[in-house]
Amino acid sequence: MGGYVPPDVISNAYVSKDTDKPPEWVTERTGIEERRFAGCEVPTSTLALHAVVDMMRRYPNSLDGVSMIMLATSTPDRPQPSTAAILQAKLDLSGIPALDINSVCTGWLFGLNIAAALTDARGWKVLLVGADKYSSILNPTDPTTMPLFGDGAGAVMIEPGTDPNSGLLSLETATEGKLAELVTVKAGGSEFPTSPNPLDHLFRMKGRQVREFVLDRLPLLLDDACAKARVSIADLSAVICHQANPRLLGDLAAKMGLSPELVPTPGRLHGNCAAASVPLTLVAAQDAGMLVPGRPVALCAVGGGMSLAAGVYVP
Repeated sequence: MGGYVPPDVISNAYVSKDTDKPPEWVTERTGIEERRFAGCEVPTSTLALHAVVDMMRRYPNSLDGVSMIMLATSTPDRPQPSTAAILQAKLDLSGIPALDINSVCTGWLFGLNIAAALTDARGWKVLLVGADKYSSILNPTDPTTMPLFGDGAGAVMIEPGTDPNSGLLSLETATEGKLAELVTVKAGGSEFPTSPNPLDHLFRMKGRQVREFVLDRLPLLLDDACAKARVSIADLSAVICHQANPRLLGDLAAKMGLSPELVPTPGRLHGNCAAASVPLTLVAAQDAGMLVPGRPVALCAVGGGMSLAAGVYVP
């Protein structure tokens, strides 16, 4: 695995300057201290490339024999072609299939479900990347969304294992499409290709309802994933969550009866990087020594759609 966030640090003072909220309000309400934004000239595919390069720095032969590229993103470089195809060209890996997945913040875990199935059925080695550039779609005057998000990418190689006591033990996914309007970018697709209202091209979220959805549904799905994996919540050595915000993750840990120390929150320094959040948090947990061989680890996320995913794997 490997990860990347841009070098430019964006402070709470910066994201607050066009809103009616002071920087202290952002810190208190979200727990986010700073985030990273990529430059205007940097597309999502370049963020993804940097994450793969970091993976190759950590594991020099990791791309050998790769069978497929999947890229989870809700901020693609262009409507067409897929950002995965653009990444493939930048990696000079022509000939293997490459495709995008969009399930917003849950996209990487939805991709993991597909990658695991292909690995089991065909023995494929799948490069699974999560990458998003939310700085390109944020409304700078919206205090409920502007402070939450950052740009970044994470890359993980999914491949067949040889130890029956390790690997992905379970992964539960679900979508509640009737709640799709809770998180949305209205314009830019076939329904509304353009809009006279520029705000229709920017990200919107009904934060209070999303929070209720997370706290109501995600613990139940994680319970299901643990039951399928035949482990208990008490067995978990870490819970790798997408970085909605540290305050919400603290409330989630309390509801599940978890020690806060088991739920890493690197998002306090890079914000919610959407589809990149789970792989970036995996990298942070690995670097912190939290991924202990033989000890089960939970993976979970909630994203637009509304989509949910929770699973268990053993390093």
